[in-house]
This record gives sequence, C-alpha cells and structure tokens, in this order.
Amino acid sequence: MTIRKLTLTGLFDNQERKRARAIAMVLRENSGARVLEEAEMLVRRRSGRRQAAKVTASTLAVGRQRLILVSLADLAEQKRLQTERETAIKEVMRISKLADIGQLVAGVAHELNNPLTVIQGFAENIELLLDHEEISREELHLQLHPILRATDRMAKIISRMMRMVRQDDFRMSNVDLRDVVLDAFNFMHHRLDDFGIEVQWNLQEQLPVHCDPNQVEQILLNLLSNAVHALRKNREGRVICVSSELDDSGVRLKVHNNGPPIPEDIRDRIMSPFFTTKPVGEGTGLGLALSYGIMKAHGGDLRFTSSATEGTEFILAFPKAKAEDTLSSTPGRLVVVADDNDFSRQVLVAKLQRYGYEVLQAKDGEDLMTQIHARPLIECIFADLSMPRSTPSHLLQDIRRILPRALIYLITDDPTDKAVEFAQRRHGINGVLGRPVHQEEFAEVIRAMERRERHSA
Repeated sequence: MTIRKLTLTGLFDNQERKRARAIAMVLRENSGARVLEEAEMLVRRRSGRRQAAKVTASTLAVGRQRLILVSLADLAEQKRLQTERETAIKEVMRISKLADIGQLVAGVAHELNNPLTVIQGFAENIELLLDHEEISREELHLQLHPILRATDRMAKIISRMMRMVRQDDFRMSNVDLRDVVLDAFNFMHHRLDDFGIEVQWNLQEQLPVHCDPNQVEQILLNLLSNAVHALRKNREGRVICVSSELDDSGVRLKVHNNGPPIPEDIRDRIMSPFFTTKPVGEGTGLGLALSYGIMKAHGGDLRFTSSATEGTEFILAFPKAKAEDTLSSTPGRLVVVADDNDFSRQVLVAKLQRYGYEVLQAKDGEDLMTQIHARPLIECIFADLSMPRSTPSHLLQDIRRILPRALIYLITDDPTDKAVEFAQRRHGINGVLGRPVHQEEFAEVIRAMERRERHSA
C-alpha cells in the first residue's frame, strides 16, 4: 500500500494527519537505503470508531519507482491488557498496605492503651490536687504536658492506620526528621522487643527536611520490617543502628542492621516491583519499589550497601529543607471558627488567640452565616462541614458569594474523605485540617494567613 493511496482524511484526525504527512516527507527525502518509521496513532475504523494503532511506514523500491509501504497494527488488545495490569498493580499495592496493617494491628490496642493510661493517670492527679487545693501553675503545666503528648500520639496512631489504606497525595512540609524516625520506631518497638533487637542511635539534634512525614514514615516501617526479617537469622547480637549526616546538600539517614548480607545475585533486583525473598504470604515485593519511588518524588534518593562483614545499610538522602517564614503575632485580624464540637472549637480558638487573632465562634451553619453577615471583614473561616442546620455545598457557595476573598479551611475527622476532596476542588478551599489539629499543620495555616495579609497590605 502506498501513502498516496491512503485516504488520510478518512483514516486520521487533523492532528494525526499532520503526523502522517510528516512521516511520509521524512521517508521521501531519504533516498537510497531502506528507511523505517514507526508511530502510535489514533485511527478510524470503517465503523467510525477511533482506536489506537501502531503505524509502520517504510520505503520500498519497485524497479525505478520508490514507494512508501504503510502497515497498521491494532493496539486495542495491548491497551486493554496494559490497563488491566495497571489496575492489578494498584490493587496489589492496596492489598500490600492492608497486609502491613494486618502485621501491625495486634500491637495497636497496646499502643492506644499506653497513652490512655497516661491520660487517665495524670488527669486523676490533677483532679486530686485540685480537690485539695495543692496545685500551682507550674505543677499544672507539668501534669498537663504528658497528657498533651499522649493525645498527640493517639491521634498519630489513628491517622497512620487510616492513611495506610488510602493512596494520598503528598503533603509536603518542613519537619524535623528525628520526629518522623522516632514515631516509626515507637510504632514498631513491640516487634523489635519480641525478637530481642537492640536499637542504637547516632542522630543530630535537629534534622530539617522538606517531606511528607507520613510517606517517609511508611518507608521506615518497611525498612524496619525487612530488617526484622533479616535479623531473625542471627542467633544473637541482633542490632539496628540509626545514624544521620547533615551538610549543605541536605540530610542522609542511615538504617543499618547486622543481619546476613543481601546475596549478590539479587542486589540488582531488590528494588524491582514484585521481587521478594520472603515466603509466600509474608511479602508482596512492593515495599522497596514504592519506597524508592517516594524518595525520588521527594527529590531525594534511596540506596543501600551490603557485605558479609558489615551487614546491610539503607541510606535515605533528602535535599536541603526549604526556608520558611517565621511566625509572628498578628493582632486585630478577624477569623471565625464554626464547629458543633465544643472541645474541638475551643482548642482551635485558643490556638488562634495565641497568635493575636480576634476569633468569632459558631455552632452550626445558620450561626456561621449570621456571624458572616454581621462582620463582613472576616478574613479566614475554619468550618466543619458536618455541622447541623447546614448543607455543605450550599454553605460553601453562600460563604464564597459574601466573602469571595476569605481563606476557608475545612475541619474534619478524616482529611482523606472523598466528600472533603470534592468540596476542596469545587469551592476553592484553601486547606483541610484533621482533628485533632497538629501544631505543624496549624503553623502552615498561620503562615498562609500571614502571607495573605502581607500581600493585601
């Protein structure tokens, strides 16, 4: 078949027709040796249906005449199989996360029980001291500090379990990598203790990195799980050493175990998807592949060294943390917190007041709209969409109509909920805060509010 015999108008759309003519031109201008060109294009069948096809065009000499031979290969089945493979990979990734939860869920009850014991114990101490009027301001602070740390820990445990079963977008922020590392080891400490594994530490006082702490924690949990599996083969002297290096280029976190080395014949494959040395049912072969992808998405790297004398060490390389604005008090700015949960509302109000904001409160949708109509200079709104006497979509539309430039942050128990994600896209929501509100997330909100204030000044 020659290119001049093809009905380009009937076979290709406008854009594809230009590509076909360009291929033909290349082939015509290259006389002499046989020339071959291939491209994937959308073509029309006689029925009018469009489908993907591989178009191969080559030069062909017949006597003195030079022709262009074109062949079409149907890619519909190949595309279908590719889609099915991608779907299967996503499903296996989801199952892998569920498997991780299955291995860790036995310790979750104990993990929650510990902070609950702390909260109960110190709350009873405070109540007893108040009854006897024996508590000073300093003593009250000392008693409250463990309670706050315990509640924060419980929130992180629950948040981690929810995130592990969902595929979230990255939420990047400047964090101290030490905190992320300690959270991961605290989550795994029961398994480490069960196998008699000693943990040795050599970390700098501060390790500033720009990352998604939940994703990085998932990497560390995977590395620790692999280390536990390797160290089972040691009869004694099971050690994991965690160290760090900090310089102008960024942070390198090293997780070393003194277990058997990774066999040389599989070292090139251990970060390939679905490759695992664990028995059937214990591993999916996705952990290191996903971890490598996460580190690359962070602009960093994941690599390893392994030898019979030194054991195995994984190195997580993070780029230098981005500079952040410092927080300052901003007196007189007006915000409103709308939440039917009294405790949640009061906590957020107190946080905002500490930064000098004037804060209005609302308990339901109608109350919020009353506040907005009465005080049109409101610059930021924190709202729970599940409040009574409100329909989320209508409420957000009304807020945007009256206060088109106001910052809006949603308060929710589950930031990954699809309804919240839809509201964020549909109504231009500036951000989402999960309950309880973590200080580092709240600090990001304050910075956004301050940047808005500086630009409008």
